[in-house]
Amino acid sequence: MITEIPFLDVKEKPDPIELVELKVAKVEKAFEHPNSDKLMVLSVSLGKEIRQIVAGIRNYYSPKELIGKNIIIIANLKPAIIRGYKSNGMLLAAVAKDKMGLLTIFKASPGDPVEINGLTYKGSYELSINEFKKISIVSEGEKILYKGKILKVKGEKVKADRNVKGKVS
Repeated sequence: MITEIPFLDVKEKPDPIELVELKVAKVEKAFEHPNSDKLMVLSVSLGKEIRQIVAGIRNYYSPKELIGKNIIIIANLKPAIIRGYKSNGMLLAAVAKDKMGLLTIFKASPGDPVEINGLTYKGSYELSINEFKKISIVSEGEKILYKGKILKVKGEKVKADRNVKGKVS
């Protein structure tokens, strides 16, 4: 009896960064969370969509400083209710000791994807916060890096709006 051995369909495991949908978002509105000393509630535009994001940046930014900024967000993070407000995404910031710098871009449009040496988000995957915490993105001030590769949008480097060297979260 002859038995055929089936060929295995071996797919290459994606780089973890390909599971993270990083996009440019323009801050349209911002206000201090009424029930927290650390949280800020932002309304951001992704071009064709407006989202609300709750972020722990109140000790570092005022609402006035945020409005009009093009920031980088994780667009496919599982939604969460944070102190009574729905958060549909997460902004990214470089953090070191008592400093914070938001990841920003100037010439891009809301909704533009972030590229990392040809790697971009693949598919429709809802990311958990714990999955994102395993991915190491760092700020070297003028450069934001993942595995030594620079984050860019349409060829422009993503930067921290303040000179902060540290982990991006």
